Parts: sequence; structure tokens; C-alpha cells
Amino acid sequence: MYRHYLNSDTPIELFKMSCGSPYVDKTLMIRDLSKRINTNNRYICVTRPRRFGKTMIAHMLASYFAKGYETKELFEGLNISKVSECEKQRNQHQVMYIAFNRSNHYEIKSCQQYIDYITECIQINLCEAYPAICGKKYLSLRDMFLDINDSFIFVGSIIL
Repeated sequence: MYRHYLNSDTPIELFKMSCGSPYVDKTLMIRDLSKRINTNNRYICVTRPRRFGKTMIAHMLASYFAKGYETKELFEGLNISKVSECEKQRNQHQVMYIAFNRSNHYEIKSCQQYIDYITECIQINLCEAYPAICGKKYLSLRDMFLDINDSFIFVGSIIL
């Protein structure tokens, strides 16, 4: 069984749970990150000390940007709902959400095996979403993404 990384509903469900408990609204981060989409400064690493909400922020970002969902209601009442220029970004991007700390595959014994597993899962997800690329040989995932020619946002979280 492979993992579903492309536009997964997992971060949306986890963000819903976060909003249902005491929650510090960090949604204005979406406004700041939205300005960087398709710019030279588009690569962002959010670091915080342990227990400061990095994983919750990853869930929030994936929930806001992922295609195939309508999350307007989820963000109603939060700070980002008052920022009209961000509306055009909501649910408009292909989102690859990877929680690097979630591997229940005990047979993976090395970092390289883990990377290979994630790469294979991404390839399967992309072939399901873009049948025209299936059967083609690519030297890298980057080549697949270039052939697809769509807007992708990668969101990853890791606990060390």
C-alpha cells in the first residue's frame, strides 16, 4: 500500500481537529506565503522550537492551497478570511503533503529506502492524476513535474 501525497485529505482532517481545540490563529502566515508563490523566494522553511505548531502550520497550509477541496468554511472566522487577496489562492494548487515522521513501514531500514519509497509514491500519485505521463521514462521527479506543467506546492513536516 502506498501513501497518498497529492492533495491528500489527511492535513485537512488534522487541521479541522486543531481548530476544534484551543487554537492560536496563525493563518495570516498564508498571506505572507501567498505573496511568494511563483517568485524566486518561493522556497520556505518554517522553523520553530519544539511544540510551537510546525506540524499544525503544515496542515493549515495544505488545507488552504490543495485543489479538489472547498475549505472556505474551514477558514471562516480565522484571520485569513479577512484578507481578500488570498481568496484567489485557496484550493488552487496541486499540493504534495509529506509527513516525513509518519512511516509505518517497518521494513524500511535506511534513509535511501525511505526516499525511494516516497519517490515511488509520488510517481504513482502523479500517474493517477495525470494519465498522459504514465508509461513515460523520466530521469527524475523534477522532469515529471516539468512535463506536467501545473502549479505544485510542497508541504512537508518532520519531527526530530
